[in-house]
Amino acid sequence: MFRVTNLIDSFTDALKVRVKLGQAEQSTLVWYTGQLKKLRTAAGDFPAADLRAHHLVAVEFTYHFVRALKALYKWAADEDAALVPRDPFRKLKPPPCGERQRILSRAEMRELYLASEASHQRFLFVLSRTIARPGEIRGLKWGDIQWDRRLITLRKFKGKKRRTDGVKVRTIPLDKAALRMLRNLHRRAGSPTPDAPVWKDRFGKQLTSNGLRCRMRRARLKAGLDPEGVEERVVCYTMRHTGATNATRKGVTDTTLAKVMGHSRSSTTNRYQHLAGDDLVNAIDRASARSRSGLSRSASSS
Repeated sequence: MFRVTNLIDSFTDALKVRVKLGQAEQSTLVWYTGQLKKLRTAAGDFPAADLRAHHLVAVEFTYHFVRALKALYKWAADEDAALVPRDPFRKLKPPPCGERQRILSRAEMRELYLASEASHQRFLFVLSRTIARPGEIRGLKWGDIQWDRRLITLRKFKGKKRRTDGVKVRTIPLDKAALRMLRNLHRRAGSPTPDAPVWKDRFGKQLTSNGLRCRMRRARLKAGLDPEGVEERVVCYTMRHTGATNATRKGVTDTTLAKVMGHSRSSTTNRYQHLAGDDLVNAIDRASARSRSGLSRSASSS
């Protein structure tokens, strides 16, 4: 009998082939493996063709899990695979994907730094100064850094295939503090090869996404940033939201910030900007101050 666990294995094997052919990213395989692990645990021995939503009452139907479940059965019901007679989850709609709202204050950032191990402190420092995606900084190779131009250039980046603006290279600017941090790390590493990873685990290998999540979890718990009843946990992406909000507070325009963050549309960038009432008051004060200054000059010249 063809069971759910056999279906998952067949799907991931097909995805591994796509990765080898360059048609999918390794990160995509890792993502599906993580999401479908929940399905394997809950219904691995169940007949694949008979599985329905009501058999999965023990599983939390998150946006990402439902997306993975639908992709699995859509592939399995396709005529090329034909592993199940039909897709029972075709009409299942994913729940709304919650948007992150939390940003960190300077005091919270300080506590997070102090609670982190040395390597994670340096990672958070570069992450916060670049406002980049955590995966972009985690996967950084020394050859990706253009030291003289203060730029990180990535030829593989999230959303590249979906972009309609023709951007082939993701450019991440480095401020002087982040550049100095990376230069110090480069010197300590003893002039590593261009393809060597910047961030390593305790075995000297490329830091994985799971390894990064574990480091962040330990740090936020030690810093007391994950109290009971909190609606949104502090994760690496919190740094990106915090950096975008702070950049907006300092007057960086949406168009420029979108380019810094690697977005093709500023409307995407808007989801990372979380201005409070005080920020709006400060903004209207600055706008009023410029208006009064202009009126004063006009009055004095008349």
